[in-house]
Amino acid sequence: MPASSQCSRYVVVPSETKLEFIASSSLHPVKGSANELRGRVEAGWSDGDIAPDPPPLMHVEFAVEQLRSGNDMQDRQMWKLLDSKRNPRVVADLHKLRPAGPRRYAASGDITLAGKTRRYTGELAVTHDAGRVTVDGRLPLDIRDFGLNPPPFFDVHRRAGGRGATAPGRRRSGRFVARMCLAIPGQIVEMDAAQPLLAKVDVAGVRRNVNVGLFEQSELSPGDWILIHVGFALSKIGEEEARDQLRMLRAMGEDELAIEEVRGYAFDAEGAAHGAAGMVSDEVRR
Repeated sequence: MPASSQCSRYVVVPSETKLEFIASSSLHPVKGSANELRGRVEAGWSDGDIAPDPPPLMHVEFAVEQLRSGNDMQDRQMWKLLDSKRNPRVVADLHKLRPAGPRRYAASGDITLAGKTRRYTGELAVTHDAGRVTVDGRLPLDIRDFGLNPPPFFDVHRRAGGRGATAPGRRRSGRFVARMCLAIPGQIVEMDAAQPLLAKVDVAGVRRNVNVGLFEQSELSPGDWILIHVGFALSKIGEEEARDQLRMLRAMGEDELAIEEVRGYAFDAEGAAHGAAGMVSDEVRR
């Protein structure tokens, strides 16, 4: 394209895009990414820089469920927090751009997340070569600006940064650290509509409340089998798989350790974990 202020339109190539987010928490940083971004850029050029007139436009969007940290449990909770079923996409629209150095720009635009739109400012590096435009950006983002209140399973700090368009907030894997990493099968015996984040589960005769916040209420019912890790239901499994898992724990000599872990589960009515002082009472089948 000749260097001029005539506006040209460019289409984002999804296979060549990547968004990376880095989020902090009081436990450890969480890193992740999203691919397959889609959108367009409309800009004119003057000596390799974006021309101010006509004003450039950029539109980028991606699916919430493209955001992945490598931890399935964290990802499912993140998608639920962002309400991916009702608001499946994150959208960014550029409105203003001003020079901030060679091929660098201060950008202002709207971010739409979880159905709410907020104005943000960030920084972009834009290069133009042989009709091809490359955009690299950085944006601090706070999910609470979008009215999102992280559930008890997460602990979110005030700021989160990301390379690319957005970072959905910093998170951690739980409010306490287990002494072991066991995926324990249990059968749901009771659900209470008044406490939708909790379900009473039977594990080898020991009954405890576990947090089922990763699931919609309609997904689980008494009699279902689930896999549990540090008090949180991770996935729904079949009865045969559950019994195979129990047999494997016994064969590995870890069944007693699993029962000991289950005895330590304690959650309040809001699904928040507590220590031994807040432990619920035993209900052991004799």
